[in-house]
Amino acid sequence: MNPSTSSSGAHWSRRHGGTRAAATGPRDISRARNAQSSTSTRAAPLSQWKQLRQTVAIRQDVADIGSSSPVHSSAQSRVRISHLCPEDKQKVGKLIRQLMKVGGENEQLRKQVDDVTAVLDQAVADKDDLQIKLAQSLDMLKTYQARMHAMQAQSDMEQAKVTAAAADAARLQQQAHNHAHALQVLRLDHDDAMRKASRQWEVEMDRLREEIAMERRQRLLLAEQLDAHQRLSEDKDHHSDISSLLNLSSTDKVRN
Repeated sequence: MNPSTSSSGAHWSRRHGGTRAAATGPRDISRARNAQSSTSTRAAPLSQWKQLRQTVAIRQDVADIGSSSPVHSSAQSRVRISHLCPEDKQKVGKLIRQLMKVGGENEQLRKQVDDVTAVLDQAVADKDDLQIKLAQSLDMLKTYQARMHAMQAQSDMEQAKVTAAAADAARLQQQAHNHAHALQVLRLDHDDAMRKASRQWEVEMDRLREEIAMERRQRLLLAEQLDAHQRLSEDKDHHSDISSLLNLSSTDKVRN
């Protein structure tokens, strides 16, 4: 250990009445230090002079708490920074700078913690919002899936109906084709029958015409024969009348 450091420590102990060795003070000193740390963490950074006054006041309170003698208390109430030796002043200044640095770091850490807390709160809020949206999306998805299943079932029914209708149409088309083929066959048969009947009718008409012509010829022949017979008969009657007249004439002549 440095001799100057040990001598200054002894000088500090003599002037402050051995407050570090008091039996009743460590717990209160710890509380005061915790209060100082909490104050330096929560408060905004102060000016150097204000921090110096605050540090001296806290140390004075710590010294007052650690001292049990009224004489020591009255003596310590008059302690000032100007009473310290240069080395102690330097240590106090260094300590104040460290406290300022720690206070600034604590403030930065507190701001960072606040920022992180705000980000975390926002993330939690976003997570809750996303969970709500996810639940809504899942509900919409279930509804959409139910609608899709219903539409698919309806589409299957419609497809079955279309398939049945197509089968019926194909069956009807085949029946129509069969009927058309049968009708065509019947038409061909009818045409053949009509042609055959027409040919037979023509043949029959030719035969009838020939028979009529033959009958006409026979009638003409009979008419001619009848005319000839009538002429012959008339001639015979005429000759008979002449003969009768001749016979009467001759008879009359004989009588006369």
